[in-house]
Amino acid sequence: MTMILAIFHKIRGCSALSFFLLCLLWAIPSFANSPMRIICVSSGPLEEFRSTLFGFARELIHAGVISADTLPSALNEADQSRQLWLWLAEHTKGSVLFLEDGFYSADWDDGKRPEIRQTVLQRLTTRQDVDAILVLGTRAGQDISTLPTDVPVIVASSTNAVEAGITKSVVDSGKNNLLALVNPWRFLGQIKFFHTLFPFRKLGVVYEDTPTGRNVVALKEIEQASATLHVELVRCHTPLHGDAEEVTKRVVACHYNLLSQGVDAVYLTYNVAMTPEQTRRTLAPLLAKGIPTFSQSGVDNVKCGALASFVDDSFIEGRYAAQRLLSIMDGILPRALSQKFQSPILIAINLGTAALMGWNPPLEILLTVDEFYD
Repeated sequence: MTMILAIFHKIRGCSALSFFLLCLLWAIPSFANSPMRIICVSSGPLEEFRSTLFGFARELIHAGVISADTLPSALNEADQSRQLWLWLAEHTKGSVLFLEDGFYSADWDDGKRPEIRQTVLQRLTTRQDVDAILVLGTRAGQDISTLPTDVPVIVASSTNAVEAGITKSVVDSGKNNLLALVNPWRFLGQIKFFHTLFPFRKLGVVYEDTPTGRNVVALKEIEQASATLHVELVRCHTPLHGDAEEVTKRVVACHYNLLSQGVDAVYLTYNVAMTPEQTRRTLAPLLAKGIPTFSQSGVDNVKCGALASFVDDSFIEGRYAAQRLLSIMDGILPRALSQKFQSPILIAINLGTAALMGWNPPLEILLTVDEFYD
């Protein structure tokens, strides 16, 4: 009785939400004494997703939950996430089981998404051999977060899980079985940093003007950053899915359109359709005019000629996802866990592009750069 009173006095001043989450800690069973069988649902092939899964596995190994030989750092298949998953299913042992037939991907085809969702739901209700689901990407997160199930769902590598409607808010997923990792204001911070490099007045942005397209690029953060900086946001809407060559032509046309409207900087949004060579072609009109570019998606675009970006933090996000899984295995409900994750801000710059633009980065900027490309 004394212990109960002590706990009551400690939580008496907490918010209703805090009290509710505390109750959840006592409300669910623990997976500590049995293997946790997991599956993965991916939006499609993407290096960021492979890196997230790599960090996820690395953290589980570090925690001693699974054992494995050295993880493969490079794979030859187009969908490296799938191949890494199959490797983990075959080569790891421990209290987390990567189910060999448990990797699902819509391959960036929106037409396949309902089928994938239904297949996963059927597995959960009939075979009942899944204890947790790792979800990679915004589209897959939107599909799996709404499944009528109690199976824990961890969503990672989503552009903005709150804006996409995957999770209710940064602090509360809204569903007992759901957790979606969120790095608040990631893209707002990118644009503000870009503005410190180049105090642009008209920022160009290309995106697909659909609910999914706006969510994928975190448009609300882009708009908020532009308003905060008193910058005019110049938009070009175009489909960014389907045949890669057609997507390339549409993006090139958009970049010429933005130039005709007098933009003095361009924020390069997520685009999974194009190859590196096609990405270089889309950047050519901007490079020819000396327009500075900042990539939303990380160093891959910097390697292709974008001026700058933040170094991708998907590996770190994968480690956060694994830490949340470990807590779930200890009996904590996903909704009771923090969805926030933070990673160090690492900067990448393409010095070849800087030279082509005639821009000589100040020493104080160079001292903050972590990766250089040419």
